[in-house]
Amino acid sequence: MFAINIKYKRSKTFSSETKQYLDLIEKKLIRLKVDKIDLSPSKIHFKNSFFNGQGSNHLMATVDKGYFNIDSELKELQYSFSVTRMFYITLSMSIFLGLISQSYLATIFFFLFLFGTILAITLIRHKMFLNKLISQL
Repeated sequence: MFAINIKYKRSKTFSSETKQYLDLIEKKLIRLKVDKIDLSPSKIHFKNSFFNGQGSNHLMATVDKGYFNIDSELKELQYSFSVTRMFYITLSMSIFLGLISQSYLATIFFFLFLFGTILAITLIRHKMFLNKLISQL
């Protein structure tokens, strides 16, 4: 129905030393106030808690978890993130508004409007973030 796990891939020629690229990505995530960052040889996993002081307009506010993967053989950077928490929050808000309006059609409309709008904005912002990150690497 809706995309809850989003994945982007960007081509980039990486040198054999992927550690320096991962360090740059890790510093970027730290500046974005991401809570838990776990490094492996070619991958960075991150998790974002709900109450971490990012604010509603923050880039990572709608993201639960994700990863960056550098594939030197395919010469690409993979960026994947999950918006499951945002899905459940907008669903519960829509159900609440639907109960108030006493209409299941209103519930569906509220959900499509809330989740769809926030998802579209999130996709655009994260695509721009990844493009900017690739240019900085």
